[in-house]
Amino acid sequence: MQQNKIHILHTRRDAGVNSTDAKHIVFDTIPFIRIVLTENEVAIDRIDELLQQEHVVVFTSANAVRSVARYRHGDTPAWKIYCIGGATKAAVERYFSNTKIIAVADNAHALAHVIVNNDSIQRVVFFCGDKRRDELPGVLLKHDVLVEEVIVYQAIATPQKIEKQYDGISFFSASAADSFFSVNSIAANVVLFAIGETTAAALKKYAPDNTILVCKEPSVAAMDHLIINNFKTDIINAG
Repeated sequence: MQQNKIHILHTRRDAGVNSTDAKHIVFDTIPFIRIVLTENEVAIDRIDELLQQEHVVVFTSANAVRSVARYRHGDTPAWKIYCIGGATKAAVERYFSNTKIIAVADNAHALAHVIVNNDSIQRVVFFCGDKRRDELPGVLLKHDVLVEEVIVYQAIATPQKIEKQYDGISFFSASAADSFFSVNSIAANVVLFAIGETTAAALKKYAPDNTILVCKEPSVAAMDHLIINNFKTDIINAG
C-alpha cells in the first residue's frame, strides 16, 4: 500500500468520495451485486395495471423506482407513496415528481411502523427486488395490512476474491455483504461501513468482531461523510 494512505473498498459501482478532505484516501470500486431490471411480462403487465389505479405504494430501493418508472409513459399515477430516504426518495422525486410522498423513514422497519400507524391503510403495493428482506412485509402482515409484492428487479451476486488488504469497506446492501463474504474474510481491524441497519445486521453475522459504522441516512453522500470523518485523524496525521 502507498505510505500514509487510507485504502477503502466500495462494493457498489456508483459509490465514491469526491472531496478535498479525502485526498489521502485511496478508493477501489468493485461491485459485488449486479442489478437487472425486470423484463418479465407478467410483472410488466401488473405494473401497467397498477399505474392506472389508486394505491398506497411502498419503495425501499431506488432500483425498484427506476424499474417501475420505465413503464410510466409520461403519466403520473394516483399513488400515495411511502419510501425510505436517500437515493430512494431522490429517485421517487425524479420519476414521480408530481406524486405526493406521504412519508419517508430511514429504513424499511421504521417505514413499516409509519404505515401501520395510519389506521386507514389496509393494503399496500410493495415494489421490490427478488432478494428483499422480511422487515417491512413482516411488520405489515403482523398488523393485518395486506401486502402485494411486485418483483421489479433482480440482485445477482457477483462474488470475487479480494487479495488486497483494506482499512475500510463500504456496503450498500445486505445482498452485497452476502456476496462479498461468500468468498472473502477480513482482519478484525478493518472498519465496515453500512448504508443502513439491515446491511449492518448482515455484516454482524460475518464480522462480529469488526467495527461497523452505520450511515445516518441511506445515501452515497452520507456514506462519503461517514468514511471521511472516521479516518479524519489519520488523514490529518498523514498531511
